[in-house]
Amino acid sequence: MKKFLKIFLIFMVMISTIYGCYRFYQEKKEEKQLQRIQNQVNEQSKRKIDDELSVIAIGNSNLYSGFNPLQLWHEYKITSFVAAEPSQDPNRAYYILKNVLEFQHPPN
Repeated sequence: MKKFLKIFLIFMVMISTIYGCYRFYQEKKEEKQLQRIQNQVNEQSKRKIDDELSVIAIGNSNLYSGFNPLQLWHEYKITSFVAAEPSQDPNRAYYILKNVLEFQHPPN
């Protein structure tokens, strides 16, 4: 019984260590992906001329895949920009909006 318990504990320590390393790696990978997306959004918003946009769409992947700025332009002549990213949370949306508003100013 002691031998079984010892093997079980060693196995659990190994599994816990592997899982901890995996979680650490995944978090770093996700941070890099989100930072890359944030940099792309920043660059795209800076490329636009100040006050050129009428609509700024901020949201998650549902918005990213469902909103088409070209269709909005062709049908209604409304300029727009999609600042959506996968699994976007409200905090990231706030900072994206804050960044975009540095270059775009809504009408009064």
